[in-house]
Amino acid sequence: MKILIFLLTACSCLVSQNPVYAQTDTIPEDWKQLSNFDSIPPISRTLPRKYSRKFDTFFVGPRINYTQGKYGFLGASASFAWHEIGYAPQSHLGFSAGMDFRLTKSMVYAPKITFEYRYLIGVVRAGYHYFTDFKSEFEHRFSAEIGLSLLSFLDITYLHSFGSKRNPFQLEGSYLNVTATIPLNL
Repeated sequence: MKILIFLLTACSCLVSQNPVYAQTDTIPEDWKQLSNFDSIPPISRTLPRKYSRKFDTFFVGPRINYTQGKYGFLGASASFAWHEIGYAPQSHLGFSAGMDFRLTKSMVYAPKITFEYRYLIGVVRAGYHYFTDFKSEFEHRFSAEIGLSLLSFLDITYLHSFGSKRNPFQLEGSYLNVTATIPLNL
């Protein structure tokens, strides 16, 4: 416990002695004279920051996915995401809404909404699907995905879905999912 308190005290001293500014910030010298503290510039409405903190850029684009299990599903959706500024998105937080279609056996439609977070090459998603044949059968399913991402444009994930025990469409619980997103305003 004493070591932890010592480490926290030492870290707080280092932080207070070496102020860190965002890469896009520029601190004029005359601000330091106006401030009571050398490391904290006063807030000014005349000189706004160029960028805010994380997730300061928004992009939207179409998304196509293919899910393979016992039966294949082809899907299309629209994705919306906020990501950090950089040449390639390092991390982003977003969601998508769309519909999947079963390619074999009887026609099954699956309107869906998914939420995702990605960091560097990893992606994690959670979603809700409403499977129906628009005649008499339906099923609610939740899904969780984890996988790899190539520059946030191409994803390969393992999808596991959770649903009711009645399972009228003979759906599996495990799928391999390939997703391509085309950002329109990146």
